[in-house]
Amino acid sequence: MTVHVFGCFPDHATGGHGLVGPPLDYTLRRALSVWCDGEPGHGLEGQAFLRKDARLGVTAVDWRDRQGDSRPGSHTCVFVFADMGATELLALAREQVPWAFRVDVALQPWGET
Repeated sequence: MTVHVFGCFPDHATGGHGLVGPPLDYTLRRALSVWCDGEPGHGLEGQAFLRKDARLGVTAVDWRDRQGDSRPGSHTCVFVFADMGATELLALAREQVPWAFRVDVALQPWGET
């Protein structure tokens, strides 16, 4: 299962702001960009929140981090095309995309399903 990442990573090989990962169909990529680019909720840096979208078939965890830039809403979102819990997704993401974790990420107690 492949973990995809949305965020701002100017120092990563694929650099820039947006989706990082294997190529996706343009329509799906556009839908995911809009979905992932939303405000990650309220909270402090590193507070992670679980998000699911049955229509897109996506499970995501995102967190505020300002790791790519200093904008107040700057965040990172890791996601897979599967239904899974946040703890499992974070473990998988830490294995596949460790460079996306430049702040300590802590899942909120209400964030697991």
